[in-house]
Amino acid sequence: MTELERIARAESALKRKLRALIAEAQETQIKNPKRSLQCADAALSLAQEREDWLKEKADATLAKGNALYRLSDFANAISAFESARAFCQALNDKQGVANALNGMGNVYCDLANYARSLEHLRQSLALFEELGDRASVARTLNNIGNAQRNLADYANALESYQRSLAIKRELGDKRGVAVSLGNVGIVYFCLADYASALKFYQQSLELYESLGDKRGVAISLGNIGNVSLKLADYANALQSHQKSLALCQELGDKRGVAMELGNIGSVYEKLADYPKALESYEQSLALSQEVGDKSGVAVALGNLGLARYSFRRFDEALRNLTLTLEISQEIGAKRMEAETFLALGRCHARRAQIASETNDDVDKRP
Repeated sequence: MTELERIARAESALKRKLRALIAEAQETQIKNPKRSLQCADAALSLAQEREDWLKEKADATLAKGNALYRLSDFANAISAFESARAFCQALNDKQGVANALNGMGNVYCDLANYARSLEHLRQSLALFEELGDRASVARTLNNIGNAQRNLADYANALESYQRSLAIKRELGDKRGVAVSLGNVGIVYFCLADYASALKFYQQSLELYESLGDKRGVAISLGNIGNVSLKLADYANALQSHQKSLALCQELGDKRGVAMELGNIGSVYEKLADYPKALESYEQSLALSQEVGDKSGVAVALGNLGLARYSFRRFDEALRNLTLTLEISQEIGAKRMEAETFLALGRCHARRAQIASETNDDVDKRP
């Protein structure tokens, strides 16, 4: 064997190892994002061996972005997706560019920058439609629905979800169907149609369980817990949220952990266990701030404000609710903004009423 043949064989073996790492990173990004990130980083390290392995660098960087997104490391996820888009543009790889845009759209949605999210997602959708990639069209329609729903544009959100669901059923994409069923349920929940919401949540949960998708199960359990809370089934609500919390912790999903801590706090508040409620809300706020989730921060502050209002800590309640209002206006969360205006009005009115009746300090502590 000549020296050139030995070098070629060594490079071939290295490239096979590289592609195997990228494949594992792609396969594990949902069920085990920590492992996915490890594989992506290892692949990128190997890819530095050759300047012309641009395609492998693009694939590994995109996988890294997806893993970071699953782990709620949003700043680094955006950086990875931007790098992946640049690699793909250099390769004239429209599919890769569309996937990177889709990833950025998802991150901006979770950061509550809904206008920027829709901008990226619509660019991604146009590319996928041009390529005739129906599976990715369905996935992107679902993501667009998420941004629309957060803007309280429920009619368009429901249309996006239903279009996505129809394509996924046509393609036999069970996990995609589970995602869309859950999202349709969320729209009905926002519209206070709890019976319809619960029906879609349960269908989604059954599909996720059949697929062994722990993240999906966690999401569905959280959704079922929210409906149970609205229906005053507090035992089931607490059980569902605690199961969801455990799964989010196992998966390293910090945003999910923060969300479930807030949900658990809401149950404890309904049960009049205010110390546990405040503890859960404070933990949720701290974690939301850590991952840069503005929407989560606003929700946690709102929960703290409402809880403090309940036992007449009006000054603290007003501070929390004012911050919630400011963030909701900043991120364009119209439903949250309207609900916070109402809460602030009730808080000011109740504070004034008690002050006039007692002529005393109304900022009592329990």
